[in-house]
Amino acid sequence: RILYMEKEIELLSQLDPNHPINYIDSHIEDDIQEHMTKMEEATLEELSALWHGQQGAINEQKLRFYESRLQDVQGSLDGPVALEHYGSCLDLIHEHCSVDSPGTAESNGRLEEVDFDKLDLGKWIEPAYHLANLLATTDRLTESKAWTEEILAEKPWHVGALSMMRIVCLRLNDEEAAMKWAVKGLPGLSPQSRTWRSEWVQENMDLAKEKLAELQKDLTDKIVAKIEISVRTTSGVMT
Repeated sequence: RILYMEKEIELLSQLDPNHPINYIDSHIEDDIQEHMTKMEEATLEELSALWHGQQGAINEQKLRFYESRLQDVQGSLDGPVALEHYGSCLDLIHEHCSVDSPGTAESNGRLEEVDFDKLDLGKWIEPAYHLANLLATTDRLTESKAWTEEILAEKPWHVGALSMMRIVCLRLNDEEAAMKWAVKGLPGLSPQSRTWRSEWVQENMDLAKEKLAELQKDLTDKIVAKIEISVRTTSGVMT
């Protein structure tokens, strides 16, 4: 997770208009805008690929298969196809994001039984994002909002989740919340928005670096704990 977070921070930095990859040797605004837009698309695609592949190629294939079936459940709410799809997503989330027994938990496909306190979505964020999208597609808007809030608590810079939260709030007729999340979204690349965008990138990079520091501390604590156990065991054998 540490290596993934380091790569994520690097990609976030590329969204800053002042990053070297966004430089083009031209003073023509249309050329500058076109170049920055291409770089943005490439960076967001890399971020998406990073998030999809966090649990290896086989699990990424499973997730992308579920994503490809999204149109099959549109508007079906609690039909058999939708219920199967909910269950498949939940099983993927519980298998890889459970705090208590990673890799062994079963969800039984029941959305109402999900305990977010027992999930660490940072282990693999994209299945939760897909589930939130699925819930929105099948008009389960309140549940979609709850999942999206959890995603954004883990990754406040998740551009897709920020956009979806705004749309879900609008569909729930909560214009105040929709405006709040719109302001939190990734600013555009117009000349007037670039300073704001740079500030957005810096703010979210700082948050990502805090997450990285937490992961590094957890790893260090685990290593120290193992060393201490080893030393105590060795000392016991010697005595």
